[in-house]
Amino acid sequence: MTAVARLTCSLLLCLTGLVFAGPALAIDRVSLSIGDIEGEGWRAEGLDLRLPLRGGEAEVRVKRVQLPGDTQLTDLRLRCGDLGLTPTTLRCDGATLSTTLPWLGKVEGAGELTMKLDGSRVEGQWQLTTDVGTAEFAVKSDDGGWTVDVAELTITEPGALLADWLPADHGAEGWLALEGRLRADDGRTRAWLEWQSELTAHDAEGRLASEGLALDGRLLALRHGAGPWALRTSLRSDRGQAYAEPIFLELDDHPLHLTAGADWHPETGQLDVRQFNLNQQGLGELSGQALLTGLEFQTARVRLRNGRAGGLYSVYAHPWLVGSNLDQLSLQGRLDGALEWRDGAPHAARLQAHGLQLDDADQRFALRDFNGLVNWAAADAEAPADSRVQWREARLMQLPLGEARLGFSARGRDVRLQPRQVLPILGGGLRVNQLQVAQIGTDDLDILFEADILPIDLGELTRELGWPPLSGILSGNLPEMTYRDGHLNLGGTLIAQVFDGLLRVDDLSLEDPFGPAPVFRADLRMRSWDLDHFTQVLQVGRIEGLVHADVLGLHMIGWEPVAFDARAWSPERTRERRRISQRAVEDIAQIGGSTPADWVSRQFLRVFDAFRYRRLGMSCRLEQGICHMDGVAPANGGYYLIEGRSIPRINVIGFAREVSWPALRQQIHQALQQDDGPVVE
Repeated sequence: MTAVARLTCSLLLCLTGLVFAGPALAIDRVSLSIGDIEGEGWRAEGLDLRLPLRGGEAEVRVKRVQLPGDTQLTDLRLRCGDLGLTPTTLRCDGATLSTTLPWLGKVEGAGELTMKLDGSRVEGQWQLTTDVGTAEFAVKSDDGGWTVDVAELTITEPGALLADWLPADHGAEGWLALEGRLRADDGRTRAWLEWQSELTAHDAEGRLASEGLALDGRLLALRHGAGPWALRTSLRSDRGQAYAEPIFLELDDHPLHLTAGADWHPETGQLDVRQFNLNQQGLGELSGQALLTGLEFQTARVRLRNGRAGGLYSVYAHPWLVGSNLDQLSLQGRLDGALEWRDGAPHAARLQAHGLQLDDADQRFALRDFNGLVNWAAADAEAPADSRVQWREARLMQLPLGEARLGFSARGRDVRLQPRQVLPILGGGLRVNQLQVAQIGTDDLDILFEADILPIDLGELTRELGWPPLSGILSGNLPEMTYRDGHLNLGGTLIAQVFDGLLRVDDLSLEDPFGPAPVFRADLRMRSWDLDHFTQVLQVGRIEGLVHADVLGLHMIGWEPVAFDARAWSPERTRERRRISQRAVEDIAQIGGSTPADWVSRQFLRVFDAFRYRRLGMSCRLEQGICHMDGVAPANGGYYLIEGRSIPRINVIGFAREVSWPALRQQIHQALQQDDGPVVE
C-alpha cells in the first residue's frame, strides 16, 4: 500500500471514531477533502467525502479517476442511501452513481459498494445507463489487484460511441452488444472483450457507408507494466453491405473471418502485427505480418493463397477499372501471390497464375490455360528472379496466337522481354528481338519494340480478322518502334511480302492509340503486286498483270481517312501478260464513274469475256472530303482508267475530276458487292 493510501485509511479510521462519538459531540455531518489517493494500477484525484453522523445520505466526489490504458473517469459522484460503517468496513447499499467515461459519455446507475477501510478490498455491482446504451458492471479490488467485469452492455447509439473513428457529419445507427473483463494484478493488466454488432452508417460525401453490416468479434489483451499491449483478436462478418470508395462488399456473398496477433505501443502509436489471417469466402486467403504507425504501413509481408481470379477481379479490381480498357473482363482460375512493403512503399512482389481463363466482352483479347510466375522488385531493390508465363491459346484483336512461353524481367516501373522469343501466329509468328516498357503507370510511358514477321498465311490471317480474303504470305521486319508521349512511331521502314510483291511502310505514327479517336499517319508503297491474286480476293472480275501503288500522306482519325495522295499504275518495261475480264472492266468503270469510251468498245464488251490492255491506273488526292481524280494518261478531255491494246481494244475513260469521298466509297462498295456487272448499252 502506498503512503497516500495509508494516510487515507488512517483518516477513515478517525472518521469511524467520529461516527461513534458524534452524538456526544453534537455533530450531524462530516465533510473531508482528502485530495489524491492511488492503488495498484489506478489513481483518484480530488477526492471529497461527506458522511452523515445522525443518519442520512453519504456522498463521495472524485474529479478524476485514472485507470490503465489512459482510460479516465471524470466528475465521479457516488451517493449512499444506506451507509454502513464499522471500524473496518464501509458498506454502501442503495447507491447511485454518476460519472463521465470516454466514448460512453454521461453514465448514471444504481448499485452497491463495499470497501475495507484499510484499502485492502473494494467490491461493487452496478446497473448503468449511458448516453449510448445500458450495461451491468462489477468492480473488485484487493491486495492482489483489481477487476472490472462488463456484462450485457448494449449500445443503441453506435454513432456516439464511434464518433472519434467516424468522419465528421456522419450518420450511424444500429446496435452493439458487449461483455468483457479488465484485470490488473502483479504489475500486469489483462482484458478480454466479446461483441456482436450491426451498423448502418455513412459519411457526408458518400465515400464510406455500410448497410446492416454485422461485425462480431473477440479481443484478448495483456500488458506488463508500462510495456506494449499484446493483442489477439478475431473478427467475423457474414451479412450486410460495406462500401469504401470505390470498393463495395456484399458480405452475404463473401463473408470474411479475420484473426490477428499484435503488439500495440501506446507511447508511439505503433501497431506491430505479428501475424494475421484474413479468409474471405469465394475470394481467397490473405496472411502475413505488418508494422503500422497510425493507419500508415511502415513494413508488411502479405501472402495470397487460393485467390479466385474472377471474384477478386469483380470485387476488388473492377471498381478501379471502370471506364478503362479492362472494365469488361471475365476471369476464371486461381492466383497465389506475395507482397513485401518497406519504408512505406512496395519493395517486392510475386504473383503466380494457375489455369487462368480470360475473356474481354468486346472481344479485344482472350487467354486460355494461362500459367506463370511473375517476380517484381522495386527499382532500388535487388534484381528479382526472371518471370515466365505460358498459355495454350490466346487472341489479340481477333488475331489468334498459338501456344507460347515467354520470359521477362520486371523491376520498378520497367519490364524487359528476353530477346528472340516467338509469338506463334497461324503457322508463322512474330519473333520479338526487343521489347522494353518503361515508366509503366505514369504519363511518361515509354515502349521500344523490334521484331521479325515470320511467314504468315494471308488467307488464314484475313479470314480470322474478318477481312476480304487475301492469298499469299505475309513476312517482313518491324524495325525500331517506339511509344512515347502518347505517340506510336516507326523508327525505320516496315517491309513485307504481299501478293508476290513488296509492301513498304514509312513514317508510321499513331497518336492516342487507346483513345476514342486514334490518329494514324503513314506512307505506303506497293510494288509489283500480282493483280491476278489481288482481284480474285476482291472479287472484281479478273485482271492479269502487275501493279505499283502509293498511298502517301495517309491521315486517319478514328480509323477513317481524312487525307491521302493515292495512285495505282501499271509498271513500265515489264513483260508480264496483261489481260482484264469483262467484269473487271465494268467494275473499274463504275468505280471511276465512267463507261467504256466509245460505241465500238461498248459493243465489244457484250461479245468478249476478256481483253488485253496496255496500262491501267487511277489516282485520288483526298482533301477536305473531296477526292481529286486522275488516271494513267490524258484522254479526250478526260483520263484513261484503262488503256486498251490490240484487237479487240477496250478503253475506259473517266471525266469526273472531283468526287465526294463518301460517294466514291459507296461506288467502291457497290462494285465489290455485285454478283453481276452492270449492263452497258
